[in-house]
Amino acid sequence: PASAANMAAALGIPMDTKNAAQYALDHGYKEKDGGTKPGFFKDYLGKSGIDTQNLSSQNDIKKSLQSGNPVLLMGTDGSNTPAKEARGTSSTPFGTNPHYVVATGMDGDNITIQDPESSVPNQQYKTSQVLNKSSLAMSAGMGRWGRGRSSWGRGAKNLIARAAQYASIRKGKSGRGR
Repeated sequence: PASAANMAAALGIPMDTKNAAQYALDHGYKEKDGGTKPGFFKDYLGKSGIDTQNLSSQNDIKKSLQSGNPVLLMGTDGSNTPAKEARGTSSTPFGTNPHYVVATGMDGDNITIQDPESSVPNQQYKTSQVLNKSSLAMSAGMGRWGRGRSSWGRGAKNLIARAAQYASIRKGKSGRGR
């Protein structure tokens, strides 16, 4: 649920993590081990007017990020240890158990990650290392998928502009502001 809030924030839409977690519980999206079923993201984000699309290749992930769309990634990295994480020498944001993060942009060979388990935003990792350890990818955007804007993307810059864009889209759908 925290990664759903991170995806929405990357699009300039405020979303409460506690409400997202409660929704996951109430609608059967929580796994027995405490994880979240992937279907939660499409359902919950869709209720806020955010379209999602599953991505099947590293090229699709890169294109989505270059278009300004955040990408949810789930992955595991058995070589990551608590000691590496404490020293800040982890090569990916993933650990031995499946973990969701949100990629919000790319800069050269690096990918920008928002990790709900980290207090440090906009962490940079080597794109190839993160994508090679990812087993699920889902892009999010406003309106028809793929209409992302490149005005942000390096760590969710320009959120005020994205919020204004969201408000404009929502107003157009209903004929009046919400």
